[in-house]
Amino acid sequence: MVTNRNASIDAMRFIFILFLCPVHCPAVSPFPNGYIAVEFFFVLAGFFIYQSYKKHSDIGTIDFTLKKIKHFLWPLVLSLVLLVLLDRKGYIYIHEMSPDGILSTYFIRIPEFMFCQGLQLIDVGHYINVTLWFISILLIGGAILFSLLKSFGHKAISLILPIVTLLGITYLRSFGNCGLLWRPQLPGSPLDCNLIRGIIEMGIGLMLAYAYEIKKESLDRYNTLVNVLGLVGLAGMFLIVCAKENYDTLSLFLIPMIIVACMQPKTIYSTLFKNKIWSWLGGLSMYIYFIHSFVSAIYYIIVSKFSVLNELPLAVSLIGYLMICTLAGVVLKIISEKLYRKTFKVGISFF
Repeated sequence: MVTNRNASIDAMRFIFILFLCPVHCPAVSPFPNGYIAVEFFFVLAGFFIYQSYKKHSDIGTIDFTLKKIKHFLWPLVLSLVLLVLLDRKGYIYIHEMSPDGILSTYFIRIPEFMFCQGLQLIDVGHYINVTLWFISILLIGGAILFSLLKSFGHKAISLILPIVTLLGITYLRSFGNCGLLWRPQLPGSPLDCNLIRGIIEMGIGLMLAYAYEIKKESLDRYNTLVNVLGLVGLAGMFLIVCAKENYDTLSLFLIPMIIVACMQPKTIYSTLFKNKIWSWLGGLSMYIYFIHSFVSAIYYIIVSKFSVLNELPLAVSLIGYLMICTLAGVVLKIISEKLYRKTFKVGISFF
């Protein structure tokens, strides 16, 4: 039974994961900018990093990060194994037994299994589960922000993070009209764009959590305003997802509106999403994220064999795809939880 969860936040998790998954299956996607959902998850992660720091300020950065790794471990391993088995010719069959062949086929995949995909430390050509770059940024960026809080406390929130955020956004915008899209860093720059993207957005979430903690009681007097801003935020995000042009930096203003409206009691969000089913779906969203690349690959394999599926209306294909992603997420969650129990049962406790 799910307890101590914010059903409104969980509802947003599920809704935004439904925007994100079709991005990696373009044949069923009606959302030109569905990738914008990543911004929601980064800002939300920062919001909860601050809450974790307040509740567990005695924990070290390494232990904090290891707990996050434990949370992601089995979904990561299972999703990667499934994709490796699906593309056996690319990842399992031996192509060349020279040192270069062995390294380029097998050893070069090790960083991906160690949550380092998004750091772009090695040029692997293509990743097994390319969408998991987000998880590595979440772990590394989260560790940096947690360490800042541990080391500098209030100064990190009031001085360091605002400066880092402003400089980071300026750096990303220096590419021109690219917004927050995936791209290589500037020539000669050692800074990876996606790591900066993750840190500044988690930093925004962290600063938001601090401000909300200070002002949450006084917000009770402005419940109507919180409601309006929350609805404006969600409507704006939906419009960005569906727009043909790129407006993704607007999300850095809209997402905080949504999170505050979700966190604040007695708002329209708490009324619409009070059912516990939303908490269950929100908890499922992580597993859907891990498995949706596998579902996308299976979709294209099936369509190649049954071309009649290409003639289905886009809405039907989209709904079918999302339903399968959700079902696959349920299966992945069940298997992962069983593996967690067995793992700890045999005494692996270093997390």
